[in-house]
Amino acid sequence: MKVKMSLTTDALKDLKKIDTLQGRKILSKLAWFEKQEDTLSYAKWLYGKDKQVRFRIGVYRAIGIVKEDTVYIIAVGHRKDIYK
Repeated sequence: MKVKMSLTTDALKDLKKIDTLQGRKILSKLAWFEKQEDTLSYAKWLYGKDKQVRFRIGVYRAIGIVKEDTVYIIAVGHRKDIYK
């Protein structure tokens, strides 16, 4: 299922804290995920979290909430900090 991806203001704040080059790579990878026919096949569903998914982007993770045909990215961060 092809879905749209949208970044929330909190996710944009998280991206500003990350190095510029890494931030660009993250945005590029999220755009690539969005272009794929089955976007959610690249995501992992989070246990205990209703309709939340995780996208792996190197050592960074993007956490999103699935609503109908859109994934709202709510947080972006390093894998050691993102789940706290």
